[in-house]
Amino acid sequence: MLFRSERYATLDICQVNLYTGICEFMKAGAAASYIIRNRHVQPVELPAMAPGLEKKTGYEKLRVRLRPGDYIVMITDGVCDALKNSQETKSMETVLEDLKKQSPQRMSEEILAKVSLRQDDENKDDMTVLVAGFWEKQG
Repeated sequence: MLFRSERYATLDICQVNLYTGICEFMKAGAAASYIIRNRHVQPVELPAMAPGLEKKTGYEKLRVRLRPGDYIVMITDGVCDALKNSQETKSMETVLEDLKKQSPQRMSEEILAKVSLRQDDENKDDMTVLVAGFWEKQG
């Protein structure tokens, strides 16, 4: 049974085990997340509706082993909306492929700047970008 409402929450969790490098995503109704490895961008999407829209207690999970130099990028749906097309995931992949590897802070600022260029003057939703980089501990 579907719960019909104009307001719903999404679930977007990324848990990283810093000892094993295993990253576990759990998503429900959330915008795609991305892993950047070298110049390759891998979208992370799981087929689940937002919590409250379906009667389901468990959610699918995706596990990925991170490597030194990998980045995880998580975005809100407002970032997707600003891309203004039905191919948001592909458009976001293009934005991410063109990024220079730098600090996660600078990367998130660059993503927001590039996406902001594609939107109207009016922000319809919040736009949040989280970038996390992973490296081997030195010393």
